[in-house]
Amino acid sequence: MDKSSLRWTRESELLVIEKVRGNECLWDHRDTMFLKKTFKRQLYQQIALSIQKQFPALKGLTADAVMHKWGNLKKSFVRELHKTKQPKSGSVYRSKWHLFEALLFLTNTISADGSVCNYSKQQTQDNSPASMVECLVQNEVVDGTDNVDETLGHILDSSSEVYSPLSEAASSYPRSTSSGTQESDSSRDSHSYPRSR
Repeated sequence: MDKSSLRWTRESELLVIEKVRGNECLWDHRDTMFLKKTFKRQLYQQIALSIQKQFPALKGLTADAVMHKWGNLKKSFVRELHKTKQPKSGSVYRSKWHLFEALLFLTNTISADGSVCNYSKQQTQDNSPASMVECLVQNEVVDGTDNVDETLGHILDSSSEVYSPLSEAASSYPRSTSSGTQESDSSRDSHSYPRSR
Protein backbone atom coordinates (compact mmCIF):
# COMPACT_ATOMS: atom_id res chain seq x y z
CA MET A 1 0.00 0.00 0.00
CA ASP A 2 1.28 3.46 -0.91
CA LYS A 3 2.28 5.46 2.18
CA SER A 4 0.59 8.59 0.86
CA SER A 5 -2.77 6.88 0.35
CA LEU A 6 -3.08 5.79 3.99
CA ARG A 7 -5.85 7.45 5.99
CA TRP A 8 -4.31 8.07 9.40
CA THR A 9 -6.59 9.22 12.20
CA ARG A 10 -5.68 10.71 15.56
CA GLU A 11 -6.48 7.37 17.15
CA SER A 12 -4.30 5.39 14.73
CA GLU A 13 -1.44 7.87 15.19
CA LEU A 14 -1.76 7.52 18.97
CA LEU A 15 -1.61 3.75 18.57
CA VAL A 16 1.62 4.04 16.56
CA ILE A 17 3.09 6.17 19.34
CA GLU A 18 1.91 3.74 22.02
CA LYS A 19 3.33 0.70 20.21
CA VAL A 20 6.67 2.37 19.45
CA ARG A 21 6.96 3.70 23.00
CA GLY A 22 6.53 0.15 24.29
CA ASN A 23 9.57 -0.93 22.24
CA GLU A 24 12.41 1.28 23.47
CA CYS A 25 14.86 -0.08 20.91
CA LEU A 26 12.89 1.81 18.24
CA TRP A 27 13.52 5.23 19.78
CA ASP A 28 16.15 5.06 22.54
CA HIS A 29 19.76 4.80 21.35
CA ARG A 30 20.81 3.54 24.79
CA ASP A 31 18.81 0.34 24.34
CA THR A 32 21.01 -2.68 23.60
CA MET A 33 18.89 -3.61 20.57
CA PHE A 34 18.85 -0.12 19.01
CA LEU A 35 21.35 -1.02 16.27
CA LYS A 36 19.68 -4.33 15.35
CA LYS A 37 17.99 -3.42 12.06
CA THR A 38 16.45 -6.82 11.37
CA PHE A 39 14.99 -7.05 14.86
CA LYS A 40 13.58 -3.54 14.60
CA ARG A 41 12.05 -4.24 11.18
CA GLN A 42 10.27 -7.26 12.68
CA LEU A 43 8.91 -5.06 15.47
CA TYR A 44 7.64 -2.52 12.93
CA GLN A 45 5.95 -5.37 11.04
CA GLN A 46 4.25 -6.55 14.25
CA ILE A 47 3.13 -2.99 14.94
CA ALA A 48 1.71 -2.73 11.40
CA LEU A 49 -0.30 -5.94 11.88
CA SER A 50 -1.56 -4.78 15.27
CA ILE A 51 -2.70 -1.45 13.85
CA GLN A 52 -4.46 -3.17 10.94
CA LYS A 53 -6.48 -5.27 13.38
CA GLN A 54 -7.72 -2.19 15.22
CA PHE A 55 -8.09 0.03 12.15
CA PRO A 56 -9.40 -1.93 9.13
CA ALA A 57 -9.16 1.26 7.02
CA LEU A 58 -5.37 0.79 7.19
CA LYS A 59 -5.51 -2.65 5.59
CA GLY A 60 -2.24 -3.42 3.82
CA LEU A 61 -0.19 -1.31 6.23
CA THR A 62 3.50 -2.23 5.96
CA ALA A 63 6.49 -1.97 8.26
CA ASP A 64 7.90 0.71 5.93
CA ALA A 65 4.71 2.77 6.21
CA VAL A 66 4.83 2.56 10.02
CA MET A 67 8.53 3.53 10.02
CA HIS A 68 7.75 6.45 7.73
CA LYS A 69 4.87 7.57 9.93
CA TRP A 70 7.00 7.27 13.07
CA GLY A 71 9.76 9.32 11.45
CA ASN A 72 7.30 12.07 10.54
CA LEU A 73 5.77 12.08 14.02
CA LYS A 74 9.20 12.35 15.59
CA LYS A 75 10.25 15.20 13.29
CA SER A 76 7.05 17.08 14.09
CA PHE A 77 7.64 16.58 17.80
CA VAL A 78 11.22 17.85 17.57
CA ARG A 79 10.00 20.94 15.71
CA GLU A 80 7.30 21.62 18.34
CA LEU A 81 9.69 20.98 21.23
CA HIS A 82 12.19 23.40 19.72
CA LYS A 83 9.47 26.08 19.61
CA THR A 84 8.72 25.59 23.31
CA LYS A 85 12.38 25.98 24.23
CA GLN A 86 12.91 29.11 22.15
CA PRO A 87 9.70 31.15 22.29
CA LYS A 88 9.41 34.59 20.76
CA SER A 89 10.48 37.42 23.04
CA GLY A 90 8.68 37.39 26.37
CA SER A 91 6.02 34.89 25.38
CA VAL A 92 5.61 31.29 26.44
CA TYR A 93 4.90 28.85 23.63
CA ARG A 94 2.54 25.99 24.39
CA SER A 95 2.17 23.45 21.65
CA LYS A 96 -1.37 22.94 20.39
CA TRP A 97 -0.40 19.88 18.40
CA HIS A 98 -2.65 17.03 19.49
CA LEU A 99 0.20 14.51 19.72
CA PHE A 100 2.74 16.66 21.54
CA GLU A 101 2.10 15.34 25.05
CA ALA A 102 1.98 11.74 23.85
CA LEU A 103 5.53 12.13 22.53
CA LEU A 104 7.07 13.81 25.57
CA PHE A 105 8.84 10.53 26.42
CA LEU A 106 11.28 11.42 23.60
CA THR A 107 12.47 14.56 25.38
CA ASN A 108 15.55 12.91 26.92
CA THR A 109 16.69 11.68 23.51
CA ILE A 110 16.67 15.13 21.91
CA SER A 111 19.53 17.61 22.31
CA ALA A 112 19.17 21.30 23.11
CA ASP A 113 19.58 22.38 19.49
CA GLY A 114 16.59 20.28 18.43
CA SER A 115 18.54 17.49 16.81
CA VAL A 116 18.05 13.93 17.90
CA CYS A 117 21.75 13.33 18.52
CA ASN A 118 22.63 13.03 22.20
CA TYR A 119 26.24 14.06 21.75
CA SER A 120 27.05 17.61 22.78
CA LYS A 121 28.24 20.16 20.25
CA GLN A 122 31.66 20.03 21.93
CA GLN A 123 31.96 16.29 21.25
CA THR A 124 31.08 16.58 17.57
CA GLN A 125 32.64 19.98 16.88
CA ASP A 126 35.89 18.50 15.65
CA ASN A 127 33.93 16.89 12.78
CA SER A 128 36.14 13.85 12.99
CA PRO A 129 34.78 10.82 11.17
CA ALA A 130 34.56 8.93 14.46
CA SER A 131 32.34 11.50 16.17
CA MET A 132 30.14 11.94 13.10
CA VAL A 133 29.77 8.19 12.71
CA GLU A 134 28.82 7.78 16.38
CA CYS A 135 26.16 10.45 16.05
CA LEU A 136 24.88 9.02 12.76
CA VAL A 137 24.67 5.46 14.06
CA GLN A 138 22.75 6.65 17.09
CA ASN A 139 20.20 8.33 14.89
CA GLU A 140 19.75 5.83 12.11
CA VAL A 141 15.97 6.02 12.19
CA VAL A 142 15.43 9.73 12.58
CA ASP A 143 13.82 9.94 9.17
CA GLY A 144 12.03 6.61 9.51
CA THR A 145 14.58 4.75 7.44
CA ASP A 146 17.81 2.92 8.08
CA ASN A 147 19.96 4.60 5.40
CA VAL A 148 23.11 4.84 7.47
CA ASP A 149 25.43 3.21 4.93
CA GLU A 150 25.18 5.93 2.26
CA THR A 151 25.78 8.81 4.67
CA LEU A 152 28.47 6.84 6.48
CA GLY A 153 30.28 6.34 3.17
CA HIS A 154 30.26 10.09 2.51
CA ILE A 155 31.69 10.82 5.95
CA LEU A 156 34.46 8.26 5.63
CA ASP A 157 35.27 9.28 2.04
CA SER A 158 35.61 12.92 3.08
CA SER A 159 38.24 12.08 5.66
CA SER A 160 41.72 12.10 4.17
CA GLU A 161 43.54 11.35 7.40
CA VAL A 162 42.70 8.49 9.69
CA TYR A 163 44.70 7.94 12.84
CA SER A 164 46.02 4.46 13.40
CA PRO A 165 48.10 3.47 16.44
CA LEU A 166 49.93 0.93 14.25
CA SER A 167 50.95 3.54 11.68
CA GLU A 168 52.10 5.82 14.52
CA ALA A 169 54.26 3.06 16.02
CA ALA A 170 55.64 2.02 12.65
CA SER A 171 56.69 5.58 11.82
CA SER A 172 59.03 5.68 14.82
CA TYR A 173 61.23 2.83 13.55
CA PRO A 174 63.97 3.28 10.92
CA ARG A 175 63.16 1.84 7.50
CA SER A 176 65.47 0.27 4.96
CA THR A 177 65.83 2.10 1.68
CA SER A 178 66.10 0.42 -1.71
CA SER A 179 69.92 0.68 -1.45
CA GLY A 180 69.87 -1.32 1.82
CA THR A 181 70.76 1.56 4.13
CA GLN A 182 68.59 2.60 7.05
CA GLU A 183 66.62 5.80 6.84
CA SER A 184 66.18 7.83 10.02
CA ASP A 185 63.06 9.73 11.10
CA SER A 186 64.57 13.09 10.10
CA SER A 187 65.53 12.00 6.59
CA ARG A 188 62.23 10.16 6.15
CA ASP A 189 60.30 13.27 7.16
CA SER A 190 61.95 15.21 4.34
CA HIS A 191 60.17 12.93 1.85
CA SER A 192 56.54 13.47 1.02
CA TYR A 193 55.20 10.43 2.84
CA PRO A 194 51.73 11.05 4.26
CA ARG A 195 51.66 10.60 8.02
CA SER A 196 48.52 9.44 9.66
CA ARG A 197 47.38 11.29 12.77
